[in-house]
Amino acid sequence: MIRMLFVTLVSVGSLVLTMNISMYESSSDFLNEDLEVAVHDAALSVDFQQFSKGEIVFDAAAAKSEFEKSLELNDNLKPGDYKILRFKVLDDSNTTFPFTYNDPDFKYTNTFFGPTILAIVQTNSNQYFSYNKTIRKSASYSYKIK
Repeated sequence: MIRMLFVTLVSVGSLVLTMNISMYESSSDFLNEDLEVAVHDAALSVDFQQFSKGEIVFDAAAAKSEFEKSLELNDNLKPGDYKILRFKVLDDSNTTFPFTYNDPDFKYTNTFFGPTILAIVQTNSNQYFSYNKTIRKSASYSYKIK
């Protein structure tokens, strides 16, 4: 009887652990994909007057607004469900390319060769019968300059 109870508890515990890992991985993958779409959408906020002069310059306020709208729409997040840890606009008005961006707070380093929107976002993964686990992801979208 005790052996059967032990086997049942181990089986249920393994099932819950597997479900938690699966939920975390799914949430992490979805956030990563939706971040890539959101930074792309933000990168469409180009100042067309500067573009006509051959420079790619982003409208930073519009880019961040588009980023938030896209992230909320695609990932079904509400403004309090996620936290934007970094949102960087690197363009021809404020950066010389190639540019190596280094953020020691988040252990993020990348070299960009053209105008770029960079975002680092944090949210929590839903878990079954357990604490919420933090998910932190980064994504960037760069224009390639020939």
